[in-house]
Parts: sequence; C-alpha cells; structure tokens
Amino acid sequence: MPITSLESYLFERKFANASSIEILQNAVIGIDVEHYLSRIYTFKKEQFLPAIGGAPSSLRDYIKSDLKVFQEFNTKPIFVISGLHTQLEQKYKNNLIEFDTQHVENTWNKHSHSHSANIDGFRNLNEPLPIYSMINYIIKFFLEFDIDYMISPYDASFQLSYLYQSGVIDIVYGSTDLLLTKIDKFILGMEFQSKDFRFVNKNKVLKGLNLSERQFLDLCIIVGCGVQPETFPLFSALSNKPPSGGDMPSSSSTSSYGVGGSAIGSGSAPGAPGSGSGPAGPGAGSQLSYFKIGLDILYQYAQFSGDNSSLLGYIITLNNPKLLDLYYKGVCAIRYMPILNQEGYVELYHVAMAKLGLSENIDFLHQEEEEVVGGQIQAENQQVKGRNAEVKQTKQGGETDNEKSNADSNTLHRSVRIPNDVHEIISQRLPPELYFYQSMGLLPLALLGSIVKGELIIRAPLEGGMGNKSNESYKNLITSKFYVELLDSQFNLITQFLARYYQVKKIRVKYWFKKDILELNNRFTPPISKKLNKFIISDDGAGENFAISKFFNSRLNGEYTSTKTVGTRSDIISTILLRALYLYGIVNDKSELSSIGKILVEFAKSVNSDISQEDFEHIILLVLLLDSKTLKLNEPSKEYTDVSNYYKKSMVDQQQQQQQQQQQQQQQQYSNQFSKQGLADDIVKKITLISRIFSFKKLNVSPINYQGPISRSLLNFRSHVEFINYNLINTLQLVLVDFIVRQEQNSIKTDYETKDDWYKLIDQLPFYKSLNNTLMGVISEIYFEVAIKQKQGQPQLTKEEIIKNCQNHLADHIFSVNIPSFNINVNGINSTSKTQLNNDFKQGVEWWKKFIILVDIINKIDKKLVDDSLYQEIKQADEFLKEFV
Repeated sequence: MPITSLESYLFERKFANASSIEILQNAVIGIDVEHYLSRIYTFKKEQFLPAIGGAPSSLRDYIKSDLKVFQEFNTKPIFVISGLHTQLEQKYKNNLIEFDTQHVENTWNKHSHSHSANIDGFRNLNEPLPIYSMINYIIKFFLEFDIDYMISPYDASFQLSYLYQSGVIDIVYGSTDLLLTKIDKFILGMEFQSKDFRFVNKNKVLKGLNLSERQFLDLCIIVGCGVQPETFPLFSALSNKPPSGGDMPSSSSTSSYGVGGSAIGSGSAPGAPGSGSGPAGPGAGSQLSYFKIGLDILYQYAQFSGDNSSLLGYIITLNNPKLLDLYYKGVCAIRYMPILNQEGYVELYHVAMAKLGLSENIDFLHQEEEEVVGGQIQAENQQVKGRNAEVKQTKQGGETDNEKSNADSNTLHRSVRIPNDVHEIISQRLPPELYFYQSMGLLPLALLGSIVKGELIIRAPLEGGMGNKSNESYKNLITSKFYVELLDSQFNLITQFLARYYQVKKIRVKYWFKKDILELNNRFTPPISKKLNKFIISDDGAGENFAISKFFNSRLNGEYTSTKTVGTRSDIISTILLRALYLYGIVNDKSELSSIGKILVEFAKSVNSDISQEDFEHIILLVLLLDSKTLKLNEPSKEYTDVSNYYKKSMVDQQQQQQQQQQQQQQQQYSNQFSKQGLADDIVKKITLISRIFSFKKLNVSPINYQGPISRSLLNFRSHVEFINYNLINTLQLVLVDFIVRQEQNSIKTDYETKDDWYKLIDQLPFYKSLNNTLMGVISEIYFEVAIKQKQGQPQLTKEEIIKNCQNHLADHIFSVNIPSFNINVNGINSTSKTQLNNDFKQGVEWWKKFIILVDIINKIDKKLVDDSLYQEIKQADEFLKEFV
C-alpha cells in the first residue's frame, strides 16, 4: 500500500510534475506491478471480479496496449512484484482480507434475496486486486509478451530503488512508498493514451515541506505506509473503517529493535489525542486529510519542543507503550528491509546502498577495532563494502608512531549490527537460493510465507461460506485426509534443505470455519525427496517442448530408473510430473499405475494429439475431483443460487410482459428470481452438469467492468476445481525446486545461465495458470434453459429456429452486442460480438465431447468414480445437449 493520503496531497501542493513519455526513449523503466494495476483497476472497474473468479479479463488488453507505447519509444519495462509480507504487513492484510471477505458475503446475500437484477459491486472502495492469487496468471502474460519480471524478496519499492541506484534501470514507476527509500525522483502516474506521466522529486518534496528525511519517515510511519500499514489513532475515526482485529503486541524496549533516541519528559504534546488503545484498522474510507493532519502534528511538536530531529519524542509523550512499540517496528522495517542484489543474494537495502556509497552515516553500521590474525579479520558481523571496493577504513593521516606500529595487529572496519529479534518485524530468513527461485516465480509464496511465520491461514472461497454449516462439500475437500497429508508432504519437500530449525518447526494450519488449529510437523521417514529420487524420465526424444498428452500417451511405461542425465525441458517436466503423480498415489512404489493413471493413459490414446494442453489439464482436474468424492457433478446446489431468471426470459416473453404492464405480474416475475419453475428435476440436473463442464472453457470477452449475469453455484464449483489445481501446481513447483537443488542427474544450475532459460522452463509448467472465470458456464446455463423452455412452450419451432433464437438471446439481450457502450473494452467499444460468442460456444461443445469420451473410459475402468447410475445420467445429458446444438 502507498503512504496513506500522501498522493492526493502531492498533487494538491503541485509536487507532481508533468512530462512526456517521449523523454523515456531508449530507457529501462522498473514498474511496481501492484501500483501499476491499482492505477488501471480503480474502484469503478471490475466490480464483479469476485463474483466470476479468475483474473481481470481485460488485463491482457491493458498490458498489450501499454507495451505498444513502450515499443514506440524503445522503452524496456521490467515489472517487479512484491514478494513475502513482513510481519507488520501480514497482520494488517489479514484484517483487511477478513473485512473484504465479509463484504463479499454480504453482497452475495443481498443478491440472493433481491427482487431486482441490479447488483451492488463486490469490491470495497479501497480494496486492491488480489495480487497474490494472480501472480502466476500475470507471469504467464509477461512470458507471452517476452517481458522481464521479478518477484522481490519482500517490498517491491525497496527492490526497485536498489535496481535504480545500481544502474539496472533508468527510472521507476511506483507508489509513494518509494519516498521511504534512497531515490531522487520517480514516476507516480502514467497516462498511456495521452503519452505523458507525472513524476515526483523527493528533494523538492522535503524542501517544500521543510522536513528532514528522518522527520518524513517518522510521519509516514504514523499515517501508515507499505512497511508499517497501521494508522496511528491520532486522526478522526472513520465510521466505515473495519476493526484492527486483536490486540497490539506488548511493548518492547528500544534496544530490542535497535532504535536509538533520547526520551523526552512526559507531558502532553500538541496534537496528542486524549487516549488510544492501539492503531486504527485498515482504512476503507476517505483519507484525504491524514497526511495533512500528521504534518500539522509534526510542525506543532517541533515548535513546542524544539526537537526537529524526529517524532520519537512525540510518540513517547503519548504514554502508550503499544504505539511506541509499533513506531519502533516501523523504523526497524524501513532500516532492515531485504532486497535481492545483482549477484543473486539477499541483503539489507541500506547495506546495499552503503556499498554504492549512498548511505554513509547509518547508525547500525559501526566502526570498531577487530583482531587481525594471519591477515584474516575475526569478525562476527558482515563486512560492509563500499562502491567497487571493501570499506575498510584505516587511519591514514595524523597517525602516531604507536598507531602505525599497531596497524599489523589491529584495524578499523565497518560491520553491520542487526537486532537479534528483527525477524519479529520482518520475517525469518530463508537461504538465498530460495529467494532466487522465488524471484522467477518457481515457488509458491503462500507456502514460503507459512514456513517463515509458522502459520498457514486458509480463507473462505469467493462464493463465501462464513456459516458453520455452509459450503460443506468445499470444507470436506480442503480438510480431507489426502489433501492434509499432501500439504504436509509439500512442507517436507521444502524444509528438508533448510536449517534444522525449519525441519522440526511445526506449521499451524488455521481454517476460517473452525477454532481448532491443525499442526503439521512436516517430518517423514524417509523424507519425501528420498522416495522420489528413483523416478527419472530422460531422453524421450521429444526435444525441448513438453506435451502433457504425449506424456500420458507414451511415457508412463513403468521404466523410470534411467541413469541418463535429465537435460531437456521435456525431460525435466516429465520427471517432476511423474514424481507428482507418485505423491498423488497415481503411480506406486512398484511403478504401477492406479485406476486414475490407467484412465488418463487410455484417454490420451483415445484423443491422441487432438487436444490442447489446457484441455488435458482440465481432464486431470475433473478426474481428481471425481476421486475426491466431495461433489457430484450433476447435483444442483441447494445452498447457492444459479443465474437470475431475469436473464433467461426470451425476447417474446419480455414483449408480452411489457404489453401487459401489470404490477402484479411484475411482482410475480421477481418474486423468486432463482426458481426453476417449469423445469423438471432431471432437466435441472442436466443443465447443471452441462454448465459446470462448460465453465472450464474461456469466454473471450474482455470488458473493463463486466456487467451481466453471474452464478454463485458455478463459482462454488470453480472453487473446488481451483483448489485442486492450486495444489497440483504447488506440488509440481516444490518437486521441481527439490530436483534442482539436489542436482539429481541434472545440471540445471550450471546449464541455465540466463533468465531466459528459466523463463522457458516456467512457461511450460502444466497447471501454472489459474482457471478461467465462470462466464462460459453462465452463458451455457442461460442458453440451454432458454432452449428447453422454447421447445416446451413452442413445440412447432424447429431445432434450427431454437438455436438461432438462443444465439440471438445471448447476443442481443445478455451482451447487447449492438450497443457500443455496453461492456466496453480497453478500446472503448463493446468487447463482445455475435460471431465471437458463437465460436466460443462451439469450443464449449467440442470440449463437452472430450468430457463424454472421458466418462466412457472412467465407467469402463473404475465404476467407483462414475457408477452406472451417474453414467446413464451423463449420457442422457449428452442427448439433451445434442437437441440444441
């Protein structure tokens, strides 16, 4: 998050200057992804995103459009994504997510009981896009467009500042959090259509406000910023701010956080509130005056006390240990923020700045005498190097003879002193190699964060389910014995090459719907990696490109003990997928296939190569969903609503209703907008099955703010499949990193010399991208319900006439293709066309045919997954579908 309310103040004081993008010609620009997306997706855009799932459909268009501007001026972008959260950030975001989740739940409840098709937005006023859940999706875009990117160890602003000062990039496009770093100027906003931007000069801001850098940093800490997001209770409370959730941590001494400063006598300082038990919670309302008020407090305190150095004395006079503790932690978070340097190692931002000669007077860099034995300095602390040379400062002028004679035994050098408990503010540290893999997108951030914090919080899905007895099928899925053990195995894979501390450290798993805490000890005998190392696939002759259909068609032959080196990308991914199948029980210790493995092999041979990578991945997800036995594919949801009947009224029906114009009939129309009146139960089951299968496919519309039908029940189905997909890619990533780190029959570490080598490997990982949104399922539900009602109400209509009427209904009534201003895209025109709708629907029908092939194979091989009763119902649904396509 940016510094609270500072951006509007900068524009008000005219600290944001305008310039043309043309001056960035031939430059390299570093871009904070979170800030970049926040400028695109303001509150008025993507209001329905939490209701349809997935990432914004317009994101690809925005990136593509902005890249054209960069290409016009030969400007190279490097996108930087914030990585792990610090302890302070995590607590704040937990509270904010809970508030946003409750808002989505309330909006769904209003929608379910509403008598109108109009729906409130699902996003809060200041709610950012869920970057964490979208990282893989965004990375796939970067790979598609050949864009450089990285995931920073922690805060992207500090990483970008380091890249700027080290000469990797020429300018930074980011949030006001950059003012917390050593940066002279940065771009705050870019207008790609008008080809200009707004930039901020830090020195001009400090001079204009008459503040020292220390005063400015302290002010940012009390109003809230990225590294310390809590707002101190020195400002007027806002009625729409959620509670902070939980008590503040207990007070700690100043030395505990390595923060110096003299205490000022007690007493009331100007601007001090009467009392306050802790910082305010996440802000969701107007914050226009926060920075102004904080600035007034700072000026009054400086005038009253004569202390122009910092706000430490003012915080002490508040007599609130919790606020003092939070202040110390904020200062500490700024001082000790880690970044990834050019050599691939993680170090403190200010130490990196000292090496560049930009932070010479840092109070945690000490000059001291160290014993020199045999020419080697016996120092416990890390040496700080200056620009292009080690910073070993010896006395050169005015030395006495005694000092010169002692030069061989004693020398002065600079060392870094870091508080022992800094991990309580930042995070526990991981090996540098893991941060490198994280920077490429090879490791799941949620699991890494859980390891360093010792806790994994599993939240409610997008469709909600806050009640104790709601969404039981999803709860049964995520708490099933198999997926709990799989999670334990995932932690074991990554902790086995960490310090002993992490290997014995228990991970607390907390579910949103129960108070009991699940503790995972992630210890296996033998370790998971030992069980996997015998599974090797090499020299398959496929070259560098991996094809998942070919893998199941020809590679699962039981011969997995090759001694050859795993070299090609196809070999690498085949090996890790095989190992993942072992963890899923699809391949056993004797290299034999389970019934699921046999089903997938038979399916691959049936379709041969006539299937896309994405469709085959969806086939695997479907089989795993059936194997979980938590959700019956054609059983309608009794808890969650389908698409509103408002969107299922044919044009003829609507004209008749408009002619009647009777209030009683209008009330009857909306009395229950989700009822299935006129449809037999077996028809409802068929449409439920068809819409769920169709929901796997993508509807190629990209409005900047989708307005149209939604389905909570389809979103619930998507959550089940997305959970399975999420665990599959996590398993594949962890198995891959384990394979690379241990260098088992591979030389990936040495062979992959450039980032492009890593990019190509990541781009071919199966299940890497999250699922599509639910819109294809939504339009299929509307299509087939309108079709069956037309057949029942107008039996004289032919099949061709019904199909044409349904297509027109989708195009004209649902997506209003003839209205240019409806569901506009990046270019300002309707994002949907009738031809595109029909083509997407045909793709859904082709996908359905592959599903039927799969069901035939499953029923033949393993009736536990699809018994004869379900099989007959699916075949009847197939006949039903053929009537209308």
